[in-house]
Amino acid sequence: MTPAELLLTTYLPMTKYLLISLSIVAATLVSMSTQGAPSISQTVTVSKPNIVLFLVDDMATADVKYMRTLSRLARAGVRFSRFVAPTPWCAPSRASILRGQYSSNTHQDIDSGFDTFHLLRFEKETIAVWLQRAGYTTGLFGKYINGYMESELVNTRYVPPGWNEWYGGPQPEGYNFTLNENGTVVEYKEPGSPHIDDKLASLAVDFIDRHYSVPMFLYIASTSAHSPAVPAHRYEGMFLDVNSVPQSPSFNEEDVSDKPAYIQKKPKIPANADERLQLFRNRLRTLLSVEDLIKAVTAALTKHSVLNNTYFVFVSDNGWHYGEHRITDAKFTPYEAANIVPAWIWGPGIPANSSRDYLVANSDLAQTFAEWAGAQVPSFVDGRSLVPLLRSEPMPISEWRQALVLSYQEDLYYPFPNVHNPWPPSYIGLLTTAEKYIHYNTSERELYFNASDPYEMESQHENPLWKNKMQKLLLWTRAFGHCRGETCRELDKAPPAK
Repeated sequence: MTPAELLLTTYLPMTKYLLISLSIVAATLVSMSTQGAPSISQTVTVSKPNIVLFLVDDMATADVKYMRTLSRLARAGVRFSRFVAPTPWCAPSRASILRGQYSSNTHQDIDSGFDTFHLLRFEKETIAVWLQRAGYTTGLFGKYINGYMESELVNTRYVPPGWNEWYGGPQPEGYNFTLNENGTVVEYKEPGSPHIDDKLASLAVDFIDRHYSVPMFLYIASTSAHSPAVPAHRYEGMFLDVNSVPQSPSFNEEDVSDKPAYIQKKPKIPANADERLQLFRNRLRTLLSVEDLIKAVTAALTKHSVLNNTYFVFVSDNGWHYGEHRITDAKFTPYEAANIVPAWIWGPGIPANSSRDYLVANSDLAQTFAEWAGAQVPSFVDGRSLVPLLRSEPMPISEWRQALVLSYQEDLYYPFPNVHNPWPPSYIGLLTTAEKYIHYNTSERELYFNASDPYEMESQHENPLWKNKMQKLLLWTRAFGHCRGETCRELDKAPPAK
């Protein structure tokens, strides 16, 4: 079977089925402004820990330095420098978080989303269901899976199983959004309506106020900094002193002769075109309201003396290109700008001011949450619990995962391989602790060594020294397309035996 055939049979088994069809609460703001970042040493009143997931949309690692409040709060815990979104796209990432599986097992690609997730009845077994069984009160706030509330399979009042409270929407942005609030569709489109992040904050605070005496799971999914990146009015004048988009060493890459054809065809880009700089500033401005959301939730937990018994996770669903390898305003590529995402975890027992370089992925979050909660997970879960990495003395890196599969299926109906929408051909690949190998369905390849070429500037795929290595990496990559549960965890430690 050719790599192209593998992509079509492994990563697209469900495509045919898709053809069937201001401000936050005043008291909270006062608390935040007078108290600053709340102390993490508060009285514990609940036995099982609370779990709060802050999921943002399209945030780049280059954005991190502008989020000072988040950085200050997250210093109470661990930052992951190699947190991977293996299929760097909204729906695949969210499905992996909810199910603890790779995209090959959730059947998520650019053409899927809510319809596939619902048709396969994946909603019946998600982290929300598992935590609810373990005695948690669960709440979702914000974006669910692409296509939700737009599908012909369910009505707009549909609430998936596992959620005690539901405030979900399709793609809520800025000041013009709709939420399904526990089965009632509410539109926020009139003058004076709140910004989406402020609304999520007030809903989450209200949830905490009513449920703080029992274990809580809050899944808070902001769409910041996703385009069109509409900031809260109070932040519209921020970052006027930022006069350049981020420029890593791979920005506007001079020589792209080692890259696939879709990149070779791209011209160099104007470094700071007005529209790109304005989008960058607006992206940063939207992240400020995310920080307000985090502070509001933290303040509410502090008020009820349960902060010390709460784990926090902050992560983006995928990364973002600011011009790396001549790619702008995009994700879904196999490069680190797209698939390495900002990620922090902090909470009880987690060492402060720490970092981890282990290969971890969004499919690991479900296992992690389940271990914190004492919940049982089904055997189909592919991911690993991150708990062993969150100790003062984490396990040796040699005993952890050594490889992660990467994949992307191009849009079959709306192909955009041009300078404005630089969508790559379909690919499968492998990110190991030492290298990254990519195989496109065009038979183009790339090979990078992480230590000597961290910015992926010079592919070694044509170097005859690495011919055998690339063949072994391809066989390892292919094997991931057929793994499930425990076999995935065996495979991510070592290549398959011949």
